[in-house]
Amino acid sequence: MCLIVNSELKVAQEDIVCYKVLRYCEPLKSPFRGMAYLKNHLYELGKPLQVDSHHRINEGFHSIIRADDAKKLSDDIGYFYEHYSENKHCCIVAKCIIPKGTVYAEGLFSYGNKYHSYCSEKIKVIDIVEDDK
Repeated sequence: MCLIVNSELKVAQEDIVCYKVLRYCEPLKSPFRGMAYLKNHLYELGKPLQVDSHHRINEGFHSIIRADDAKKLSDDIGYFYEHYSENKHCCIVAKCIIPKGTVYAEGLFSYGNKYHSYCSEKIKVIDIVEDDK
């Protein structure tokens, strides 16, 4: 996943609610890099965010700003796993926080559509967002 940055790096002045698309398996995993996520565990990048010369951030914890956009992205990625992969994990939306004091950036992530997103040095999965399936 890659964030096209549209702001300077910022420091969160309070906890920021955001949403992350994860594959629904045990444990939950990110669909692009396969990183495992546990609820209520703080994940830290361990190094500063790096914005490249094309205004992109490749390494960091990527998340979506709006829950409805995360749901659309989840459906898009879930379609890929259901139809094109032997590993048929559907995707879910997890509610997360970027903790107060964390360095982050805002921008756009593109996967079919463009989604307003964050990339941060820390993130914590709080809960699974229930949907209407």
